[in-house]
Amino acid sequence: MTSEIWFPAFVTWILKLYIVGYGGVRIYQLFKLFSVGMILGKVSAAGFWAVIDVFTGATGNVITNM
Repeated sequence: MTSEIWFPAFVTWILKLYIVGYGGVRIYQLFKLFSVGMILGKVSAAGFWAVIDVFTGATGNVITNM
């Protein structure tokens, strides 16, 4: 599992360093809210298509690839 998430974790860590370094803690707090919103949007869209799959009998829409 770690072999699948090391690169996104590394990119996130680099982004955090730049955001805190240049924008400060206030901008970091706003970025956290944005990030949570993006994650919830992704999960909501995948869940919506999973429900559509149940009713249509289609397959292939998954919430995660891991």
